[in-house]
Amino acid sequence: MSSASSNLILKSQYEITERLGSGGMSSVFKAKNLKSTSSLTSTVAIKVMKKNTSFGRGLTQVEFFHKEAILLKELGHPALPRIYDLFNEKNTYYMVLEYIEGKTLEKYIEEKGRLSEEEAISIAIRLADIIEDLHSANPPLIYRDLKPSNIIMNENRMRLIDFSGVYFPFKGRLTSDVPVHSTGYSPPEAYKKGHVSFSVDTYALGKVIYQMLTGFNVGRTANDPEPIETVRPDISYELKYIINRAIQKNILSRYSTMWELRDELNQCLEKIKLRKQKNDEESKKQKIGDFLNYIYKCILLPLIDTVIALSFASAILFQVWAAYNGWDSKTCSLVPPWTLVALIVIFIIHALWRFWFNRVGAFHKPIKAIHKRVKKIKPMSVLAFINIIAFLGILAFIAKNLIKV
Repeated sequence: MSSASSNLILKSQYEITERLGSGGMSSVFKAKNLKSTSSLTSTVAIKVMKKNTSFGRGLTQVEFFHKEAILLKELGHPALPRIYDLFNEKNTYYMVLEYIEGKTLEKYIEEKGRLSEEEAISIAIRLADIIEDLHSANPPLIYRDLKPSNIIMNENRMRLIDFSGVYFPFKGRLTSDVPVHSTGYSPPEAYKKGHVSFSVDTYALGKVIYQMLTGFNVGRTANDPEPIETVRPDISYELKYIINRAIQKNILSRYSTMWELRDELNQCLEKIKLRKQKNDEESKKQKIGDFLNYIYKCILLPLIDTVIALSFASAILFQVWAAYNGWDSKTCSLVPPWTLVALIVIFIIHALWRFWFNRVGAFHKPIKAIHKRVKKIKPMSVLAFINIIAFLGILAFIAKNLIKV
């Protein structure tokens, strides 16, 4: 329907409202159903065959068009659009399909940019489920045109559109005789007659995953994109392996079935979730440790510094005062000289600990290595515990002697 325009009415029932898209064999329009019923919605999509091309061996585009309609009707898969009508008007063939709300995966990637590993894998698994259902049909069907622009996404489900390139046996002739390919998404064998296998779809899904993770539209060039390791070095090793294997040029090196690819995607997703959960737990523990470390370094240590200094000064003053007044240890239980020595030793050790904990590691490589280990010690570790016990011991000892005085 090259001459189709808005407000054109087909079959006295369908009013064309806008153009939705165009492919090599057909164009798709949004239309209003003027005779809507409970079984036929008010808004539909109309696919229009451009011209009746012959593909050789008696295969024509009209046959493909009719076969597509029959397959959609027979399959009745929830991920495929429902077909309502098929008619010919003025030597042009039309197919009336369910209008699917939502945006294409291509548009979604353009708006959101690079997707996370979890989201990309989740979408890929859903696509793999749909394609596997086609591969398991009787007879088996190979989609052959898997790409983001043929995938409609909405809140509830994911749908495939454009069924014209599907491989199927037809009256003893194989549609593999008609090469169907999409630039950037099809493997080398898809450009040749008679070369069709399930791995055509696994290759395409690998390219779709690549596009979701990188944001690069692989359909805009026939050249191979940059390796996934270069564009997204941050993604997991497992996912890099899956993508690289899926898009192998050699058909024997590629995933031969969709269920095999889907199985590895599921395993990869589980590993990523477990790894993320473990990282979250470690991050939570690290936050608690950082908080306790802050309490220790910014509150407890300054308090210990202050009290030790005061205790040290008090001990000296006490000795001076006792000597000045002529007190002796028998009379007033003075702090003996060894206590002063002990306070000095503790003060020096504490000062060295503080200096080591905060400064020393920056000056010498061997000590820096030790310093790094010390920095990793949690606030309530052995060293901190000993430090605090020593501090409390000093307080108790001074208090005891002051009370006796």
